[in-house]
Amino acid sequence: MDMEAPQIQFDAERKAAFVLAYERTGEKKAAAAAVGVTRQTIYNHLETDPAFREACEAARGRLLESCIATLKKLAIDGVEKTTFDKDGNKVSVTRVYSERMLLAWLKRLEREKWGDKVAVDQTVHATVRNTHEITPAQLDRVQRSRVRDLLDTLPSPE
Repeated sequence: MDMEAPQIQFDAERKAAFVLAYERTGEKKAAAAAVGVTRQTIYNHLETDPAFREACEAARGRLLESCIATLKKLAIDGVEKTTFDKDGNKVSVTRVYSERMLLAWLKRLEREKWGDKVAVDQTVHATVRNTHEITPAQLDRVQRSRVRDLLDTLPSPE
């Protein structure tokens, strides 16, 4: 006799629990598992229930704000690191700063200056008399050289 698992109702109470779990984890799969439903159930309700979709978007926004606040605190304030001797006695407490966190914060504040990517818009005009005379490797070298020349003209992050 094949018994089906009981159907769990994704009611207002479970939706509220999902939104709280999603805000803590930022992962729909983990939040769905926490309230006992499938990801497909979540996606179905996101499509058909505007209030639920808005609640999830608001939860994601709050999580993002929390992450940004934590990043800022780590970048600006650093973290205390305690050193102990071999007997477990506290020897010193120092504040450690993460260059990666600080750089990430700078990138957030001034993407144009500190960001990883630079948009390059380049038009190359060339006349090729005999295409057999230029190999793909030679053409690639010329293009890379032009991009390097262009990048050299951009201001460097200070």
